Amino acid sequence: MSLPILVADDDADDRLLLKMAFAEQNIPNPVLFFKDGSEVTDYLYKLESQSDIQKDLPGLMLLDVNMPRKNGLQVLKEVKTHPIWQQICVCMFSTARTEHYVSEAHQLGADNYMVKPDSYDDLLEVIQSVYLTWLNSVLVSKKIHPCSMDSVEKENTPVTHK
Repeated sequence: MSLPILVADDDADDRLLLKMAFAEQNIPNPVLFFKDGSEVTDYLYKLESQSDIQKDLPGLMLLDVNMPRKNGLQVLKEVKTHPIWQQICVCMFSTARTEHYVSEAHQLGADNYMVKPDSYDDLLEVIQSVYLTWLNSVLVSKKIHPCSMDSVEKENTPVTHK
């Protein structure tokens, strides 16, 4: 599995913690970090201008909701209405806990909405859970049996909405 994972968060400390968590969980996919939504869409448009976008198209995005220039919900809307990008699995990952944000994210096509955990240990569990849930959905969509994957415990499995 070499599909890139994109992470967008304007908080430098959160980006550092996420970078450490992905490394500690031994996630084999390349993880690209962005500080706002405009950087994400600029990157995607640059990929689109290349000849083989499918090769480098990210498979998973973790988007913070509240970011400068272009927030996570704006990026989500752009991704899910784009004919090529809409296949990217998008998980909103934010401190914003209001029902308004959760509802809007799901209406715009978010595959998941998760509140950032308060501890690093919980962050490790969330990253592993999100990754395994995403990987399993990719394997199922390609009709590959995930026989070598460990099951994820219910309380650590994010709820996906489609």
